[in-house]
Amino acid sequence: MTVACWKESVVTMSLEGLSAFISEEMSGKATPYLFKTANCFLKMPPYQDTAHLAKVGFSGNIPNQIGNLSNLKVLDLSSRQSWESQLMADDMAWISGLSKLEHLDLSGVDLSRAQNLVNLLYVIPSLSTLSLSACGLSMAQIGSHNLNFSRKLSSIKHLVSQNYFIDQLPSLLLNMTSLAFLDLSYNDLSKTLSFENLLIMIPFVSELHLLGCNIQNINLSPNNLNVSAHSNIRHMDLSLNEIEGRFPIFLTNMSSLLFLDLSDNLLNSSIPVMPNILKLDISGNNLMQIDDVGIWRHCHLKELIVSRNILEGEMIGPSTNISKCSHNALEILYLDRNALRCSIPKSLGRLANLRDLDLSFNKLTGPIPEAVGKLKSLQRLTGKIPRCLWNMSLNVMLLGSNRLSGVIPSPLGCNLSLRWLQLNGNNFKGEPPRAFGCFEELLALDLGENKISGNIPAWIGENFTRLSALRLHKNNFIGRIPHTLCKCSYLQILDLVHNNLTGSIPRCFGELDGMTNKSLYGFSDQFSGYGIMMQFVINLDLSSNKLVGEIPEELTALEALLGINLSYNHLNEGIPKTIGNMRSLNSLDFSANKLTGIIPSSMAALNFLSHLNLSHNNLSGQIPTGNQLQTLTAPSIYADNTYLCGAPLPTECSTTTRSKNKPENSDEPNKVWFYLDVVSGFATGFWGIIGVLYFKNQWRQKLFMFCEVIIDSINVAVKVTTLKMKRGREAA
Repeated sequence: MTVACWKESVVTMSLEGLSAFISEEMSGKATPYLFKTANCFLKMPPYQDTAHLAKVGFSGNIPNQIGNLSNLKVLDLSSRQSWESQLMADDMAWISGLSKLEHLDLSGVDLSRAQNLVNLLYVIPSLSTLSLSACGLSMAQIGSHNLNFSRKLSSIKHLVSQNYFIDQLPSLLLNMTSLAFLDLSYNDLSKTLSFENLLIMIPFVSELHLLGCNIQNINLSPNNLNVSAHSNIRHMDLSLNEIEGRFPIFLTNMSSLLFLDLSDNLLNSSIPVMPNILKLDISGNNLMQIDDVGIWRHCHLKELIVSRNILEGEMIGPSTNISKCSHNALEILYLDRNALRCSIPKSLGRLANLRDLDLSFNKLTGPIPEAVGKLKSLQRLTGKIPRCLWNMSLNVMLLGSNRLSGVIPSPLGCNLSLRWLQLNGNNFKGEPPRAFGCFEELLALDLGENKISGNIPAWIGENFTRLSALRLHKNNFIGRIPHTLCKCSYLQILDLVHNNLTGSIPRCFGELDGMTNKSLYGFSDQFSGYGIMMQFVINLDLSSNKLVGEIPEELTALEALLGINLSYNHLNEGIPKTIGNMRSLNSLDFSANKLTGIIPSSMAALNFLSHLNLSHNNLSGQIPTGNQLQTLTAPSIYADNTYLCGAPLPTECSTTTRSKNKPENSDEPNKVWFYLDVVSGFATGFWGIIGVLYFKNQWRQKLFMFCEVIIDSINVAVKVTTLKMKRGREAA
């Protein structure tokens, strides 16, 4: 049988066609064909046991014939479509045919009207993972009257059910004696069911997710909770609830608890010591004092996340400077996005195992402690660093958005593994240290938003030949842009905005392969291994400087460039005629310069252009029309260009203006023919006369005699006239 393959653009398909196909081709125990995620029917061997159909975009009713795939062990029919095109099931009787199924995901499938729903629970003894999130289930469908309590659901170990149950939880949990993972997020547990009743129903669960369940303090009252019988839970997620005030004290008695997430609640009290806890997330709460966090009290804690609170004052209070632990196991500490002030304490140097520290978006000042530089396990640092950290084996160093000041310290050694250095948003002054040049493997350098002065160092281009991103914006750099930057051939982001740079734009910028070759890896791809989410684009921004001269035509060779901004400079002459070659441009800003001439008609070829600003120049002629320019209808795009005319400006163009605004090369053929006519006419006339005189001796003699007569006549006339004028003056 020949099977066609759909293109990737196909995102929605009715299941009726698949139903007929399965009925005809997949009957029996074998599964010779199966619909795969790549939107193709592919021939498969009889032992095929996996069907991932989540991304295909099916709509309509699940066909009963899918039950013929008797060898399936994994079936993913989860749907993320809109309500109008949602996948649904009227009858779940087909599930009985999948006797070997182990993993079933029906998330997003409308089961609100499904019959035989209990088949999901009893007819597949091998089923271990079941996901029924956002299926529209109700207690009427899976309530106690529909359950067979004489049978245990011993096989199901992983259950996800986010169906907004309000009154009570389904009684089926009582029968799941092997349940180890339970996700009941976004069910309302604030009503009749107490938290203790839930724990009694799931004595063997080791991982419990209750995100967004409207759990309040009353549900967690220690008087109502007997946690001694529920010590099997190792991972608990209580985030995004309404737990306020004091820390739920019953959690301290859960000796098996290793990971606890209480983020995005309303806690404002001290965090008690939990001896066995390894990870604690209390971000997004209302903690105000650093003492409440108890960094030095949690001896065995490995990961502590306190981001997005309202911590203020000194980072470590005087009463907590001395650690109460003989050995502190902390490896990850996040205190970002608070209001911490003063300096980083020397006591942080005692966290010998610390490998990830985030202190960004605070108000830290003061000296940098050398003790922090002795943290040999530190792999990624976000915050302030001492000089000695330059010689550590850091790959990424993010120190942005703090209040670091003074001259950037020179490295004591050279870290050859450093790839990303971010010092933006501080108060550094002076010049970048020349010793930075030893970071030859650097891919990204951000010194923006400081008070750094002097010329842009030429050694940046000479040493950082692999650089992909250079951001020096909002500083006090002066002088010319060094041509050595052109040696950074992989450069994809060059941001020099808001400085005092002078001179012209280097023409060699047109040779930057990173802005020309679309096949090169993007800047964000370079850091995929670090888990850093940054969506950078290929961009050139030289705006708000004092650059002069023309816009180099070589820049139009940067075909991969998505944005170019040369506004607020002193650039003159015209816009390059080949501007249309920059076909990837989304944004172009040449405003507030001294540009003259017409707007090149090739600009209409920029099909992806969504932002254009040519205002405040001396441009003239008719504004080009066509293609993407038709969608840019704001008059402000062309404002303050006295001699511009045509839509979208209210000024209409005269006939003369239109003729002047013809395409730049439209008269070239006529000029060529004109010159050809002149040359050919001259050649014909010249050789026509000279050739005849050369070959006709008699004609040549008569011509010379004629010329002599004419010359004699002229001489006589001149002499007679001169004599008459002389006699007239004597008579007077």
